[in-house]
Amino acid sequence: MLKLSLRIALLLPLALVLIGCAANAPPPPPAEETQQTKAEEDECCPLCAAKAKAADGGCCDGCDETPVTSDREKAREKDAKVTLKTVKPAELVKAIGSHKGKVVVVDLWASFCAPCKREFPNLTKLHATYAADGVVCISVSLDDADDTGKALTFLEKQKATFANYHLDDEARELAKQWGVESIPAVFVFGRDGKQAGKFNNDDDRSFTYEGDVVPLVRKLIKAK
Repeated sequence: MLKLSLRIALLLPLALVLIGCAANAPPPPPAEETQQTKAEEDECCPLCAAKAKAADGGCCDGCDETPVTSDREKAREKDAKVTLKTVKPAELVKAIGSHKGKVVVVDLWASFCAPCKREFPNLTKLHATYAADGVVCISVSLDDADDTGKALTFLEKQKATFANYHLDDEARELAKQWGVESIPAVFVFGRDGKQAGKFNNDDDRSFTYEGDVVPLVRKLIKAK
């Protein structure tokens, strides 16, 4: 009996402390608030959620669809060397086909073509924005062999670190096969390797990356 009384005496202060903590604890959030928070988390896109977690806050106000790029990736992109490889049409077709499973954007241009150079920065922007989403950008120079130096200089200024090809004298053969009568011309291929879009100025309507190419690319990215 004495042992039992002693045990109760020892446990009583601890019980009083626990009761006091429970009394002072903040009340649990209402069910509606919990459900609302869960809904907000569900609506937050993966990119926004990553930003919010890094900032120890809630969902971001909006998603700009710009992928998160690590410092290492930025450094690798900065140090990447810009190259221009001369290939035959068959080699170019093979290179494009090797990216099946991804969205491929092929830009036909030349250093003597002012409209080509005006739109080209949008190709580098497309690469920077959507490469992480499985988009492959390829540029194809139709310059004469003597002007490949000019083409490479332009590519270096544009920091075109993706694949850049120069078609040899058989370029007209490919242009004929693809139905290209003028440049710039942009071809977009879906993940299945099939042509999903063709944009050029052969008709009365001029195309732009922002108005034509980018919307199609976004659509193909979502169609996984």
